[in-house]
Amino acid sequence: MTTSLSRPYAITVDYSKPLQHWTKKGNYDFVDPESIPPDLGEAGKGKSEVEIILVQFAGPISTKKAEKKLLQLGLRSATLIELLALGAAYPDLQKQHAIVALGTVWSAGDGRPSVAFLGRWHAGRGLFRSEQNAEWFGGWRFACVKV
Repeated sequence: MTTSLSRPYAITVDYSKPLQHWTKKGNYDFVDPESIPPDLGEAGKGKSEVEIILVQFAGPISTKKAEKKLLQLGLRSATLIELLALGAAYPDLQKQHAIVALGTVWSAGDGRPSVAFLGRWHAGRGLFRSEQNAEWFGGWRFACVKV
């Protein structure tokens, strides 16, 4: 399976800030209320410079296979806070492609494991939730960080 990697996108992430800070800073046109988990447990990590790499797989891929392939590439999945910091720093990226972060998983209201993604909302931008165990088609970009 062909895999393509983007250039690195440099961001500054303050892990001590709550999700509401990042959704406000991102200036999203729509935020799915179920895309915000109640507690991430990342408080206290402070500020960090991070480089996000967007990975695209050529065809459909399961979450399990995508995570395995990312580890083989020396990458880990970005967390929700890292995804939101990317959206705030590079708002036009998600207008080109949906970008998912598999690094933060939580149980949404329906009890199913969920992950967040950035995508288009009409002519604007949105933050959405998807089932973690989805089948991801070739147009998706996976937000990742070097390990």
